[in-house]
Amino acid sequence: MPLGRRENGITHRLTAPRTPTTTGKIERFHGSLRRELLDSHPPFNSLAHAQTVIDTWVTGCNTDRPHQALDMTAPVDRFSTTAPEHSVGELALVLVLVLKTEIEFTADDPIDIDIDAVSESKITPILRTLPNPLTTRAAALLRGARPAAPPTHVPAAPVTVERIVSSSGSIMIARQRIQIGRNHARAVVTATVDEDTITVHHGPHLLIRTPRTNTTPVTRHRASNH
Repeated sequence: MPLGRRENGITHRLTAPRTPTTTGKIERFHGSLRRELLDSHPPFNSLAHAQTVIDTWVTGCNTDRPHQALDMTAPVDRFSTTAPEHSVGELALVLVLVLKTEIEFTADDPIDIDIDAVSESKITPILRTLPNPLTTRAAALLRGARPAAPPTHVPAAPVTVERIVSSSGSIMIARQRIQIGRNHARAVVTATVDEDTITVHHGPHLLIRTPRTNTTPVTRHRASNH
């Protein structure tokens, strides 16, 4: 520990004796970090991996996680007391326009842009996108910014498969055993598999419709020995 502190330029300061309230906030932070992340997380691959995972958790703790001490709001809400003059989308649009104009300027050059005029003008389609220059921590500090909505889920198309009913009256689809009945033993049945259910027919007759119990993909479509 002493060698590591010296190599990283860390000064070790101790709290005064018999003053547990001095480190109350950091103790609570350590408890939340251990309870919500470390206790259930598998071993980290490296120090860089651990830093990335913890940074992501800290960002969520500051931007999404409700805190009892803050009336069940996130800490970032305490820094958004006034509405931003312009939305993050408008600012991003202005950034794209500046980049598309290929104006040469240095970091010290002031740039004056009338965002209201830009918003009302006709904008040509964006031809390309650029990597986000902000780190995760810097993005969390944007006033008025909120995480994007999750991607739209597109249901997978149903899959039709054939199976031969076993002598015990069951079939196996995507590691899920479905009991059809001994009276259908050795019959070739057709099953339609979608995200939520498996529907089994024997010819035109519906035999059973049962919920899926896993998300294992279907890899065998034809019945064995058929």
